[in-house]
Formats: sequence, structure tokens, C-alpha cells
Amino acid sequence: MMKLGGGEKKFDLNAFGVKMGEFLESHTVAELPLKDPVLCDEGITPAEAFKVLSDNKIRACPVKSEADTLRIIGCMDQRDAVLHVLDEHRAKCAECKGLFHALSFKSQSFKEKAEKERTTQAGPRGQLTAASRTSSFSSSFAARGGNKDKDKVHDDYGIRGLASMHPFRTFPPSALLVQVTEAMAQGEYMVGVSGGVSDNAGLKGMIDQIAFINFLSPCFHGTKIQVKDIYRSSVLPVKTDEQTIKAFELMVSKGSSGLAVVDESGMITQNFSTSDIKIYFDGKQNLSTLHLPIEDYLAKKVDHAKETKSHQTRAPISVCHADDDLAGVITKMVKTGYHRVWVVDLDKKPLGILSLTDVFRKVSHALKGDDESKGASCSLS
Repeated sequence: MMKLGGGEKKFDLNAFGVKMGEFLESHTVAELPLKDPVLCDEGITPAEAFKVLSDNKIRACPVKSEADTLRIIGCMDQRDAVLHVLDEHRAKCAECKGLFHALSFKSQSFKEKAEKERTTQAGPRGQLTAASRTSSFSSSFAARGGNKDKDKVHDDYGIRGLASMHPFRTFPPSALLVQVTEAMAQGEYMVGVSGGVSDNAGLKGMIDQIAFINFLSPCFHGTKIQVKDIYRSSVLPVKTDEQTIKAFELMVSKGSSGLAVVDESGMITQNFSTSDIKIYFDGKQNLSTLHLPIEDYLAKKVDHAKETKSHQTRAPISVCHADDDLAGVITKMVKTGYHRVWVVDLDKKPLGILSLTDVFRKVSHALKGDDESKGASCSLS
């Protein structure tokens, strides 16, 4: 169960819901800035698909069907890249058996799990079923963790199985923004906009969480919403000298996509997330990189960014305080491009985390006039 930061509410949830509702119901998808579509072909390998994410600096992308060029079978998610690399490590490294002792998942093949996901998620294009909303990072790994013949599954399935576990939402330009809000509240990193050419599976463009929250940001000014009204108090800390592969293993076993890297005093120094797996797909790294201490691994990421000039140099971590105004924190997230910020105390020790998914979830509950976000599961974004 998700725990929220303490403190008495200082804002009117119902008034906020009315304000947001009026805005969202009076604007359409056509008004949003779009990113050019980036898609993966169904027939490529998982490693090739994750390289597409890395090269384009994106967290997810839709996968188009080979049989029907206008059909999107699902979405590739960078969180699954961690699963792929751990699978590869386990298969190729004879010494890794001891590293996986903490992972005790049911023995179910990846193909069987993917088939089940596809069956339970079947529905009209653009609709989220209950099954798709509950599909999680940890359940995806459970599916692949027991796979005894990984390479055969990849040969037979390409990336279809992985993509089908993550339905991709598409909206027409005329759709009201309240619909996009609900999708983002359920953890979608991005959604598609229809009306494009067949080469892009009919997509005109895509909208990500950062662009959408930037469009909504004026609605948060003057609301008196503070970080403590939304943030989750769950923290998974790892020490700077922790082995990188063990940190990725911890993410998978806990179903999380972010860890707080802390020093000996418990002060947070860096953020470690699933996006940090990207350097593995630059063609220069090998499995031994995963045995580096986190501090050294993250230093490699910085060096890689400088060499390729593919990433803007960003602060190693973004933090805020529980009493901070949410509007200001959203502005910081838009400027930095971070989808999450760590909530810290005066000694810079982590108290919790605030993600854009949490913000969208709060908006969703405000629109409904309830505050059931207190009982929601921790988001994986």
C-alpha cells in the first residue's frame, strides 16, 4: 500500500478538481505539442529495440505489426531492458548463480506469460482494460525469470511478447485532455496521436509526461498543494559501493524503477534508475560493467554522455522538500526532464519520492472528488 507524506492538507481537493476538470474538458489533444513518432518493428530483437530507446533518449516506444502496418501491438518499455540484461547475464556468466539467489519467482515461461497477457488485455484499440492497468514491472520479470530457453523464445517471438505486456494508448486530435490525464495516471510514459501516415502505424505524433504536465502547469499555481500531499514515503536505498547488478536485481525484485544512492551517513548522492541500463546498449559495454560499484557505473554514464554528446549534462539527482509548493517542483521537473524527484529532509536524507505519475494520479482522484490515492499502489515510474 502506498504511504503518503504526513501533514494536514492545506488545499481544497474538490475546488482543485473543479478547476482541473474545467480546463481538461475545454482543451483537446490537438492543442498539445507533439513529438515525432519513434517506433520499433515487430521483427527486431529485444537488444535492437532497447538500443532504439537509448539512441532516441526515450523511455518507451510503440511496436508496429508486420502483418498490419496500421496496427500497434504494444509498447517497448525501458524497464524491460533491465530484465533482458539480467537474463543475458544469467545465461552467459557461470558465476552469476549466487547473484540471483534473492529472486524466487514462479517457473512460467516468457512465451506463456505473454500469451496470457495478450488474451486478458484484448479489447478495442485505444482502451485500457483492467488487466493492462495492473500489468507491472515485477510481473514481467516473473514471466521471464523462469524461462529456461530464452534464446528460443526470442527467435520465435521477436519483441511481440514484451510489447504485448504494455498496451499503447492512442487518441484522436479531437479527444479531450481528461482522457490523456487518465492514461498518464495509470503510469503511461507517453501516448500516441492518430492521423498520421501508414509508415508510422497511423501515428501523427506522441505526447510524453513532461510535455503534458508542462501544458497543465498553470493549473497548479495558487492551489496550495504541497509535495507532502502527494509523495510516497517508500524509499529503496543502496550504498555507493553496492555492485551495480545487485542494484538492478533489487529494482526487479521490488518492482521499482528508482533507487536512492546514499553515502555512509545516509545522505542521498545520486539517483539510480532503469534508464541507467541504457549505456549497456551503446556497443562498448559488456557484462563485466554490471559488476562495477554503482558510483563507478554512473561515472561511465557521464563519460558516455560527454563522448556521444547525445544527452544534456544534468545534475546527478533532483531533490525537493515535503513542504515545497508542488507548482514549483513541477517547474523543476519540466526544466530538468526528470520524471521523479526525491523528497529529502534538512540533512538531505531521503524521505520518499514524487513522480509525475503520482501527480497525474492526484489529478485523476481530484476529478472524481475523492482522495483514494492514499490507498493506491506505488507507481513504477
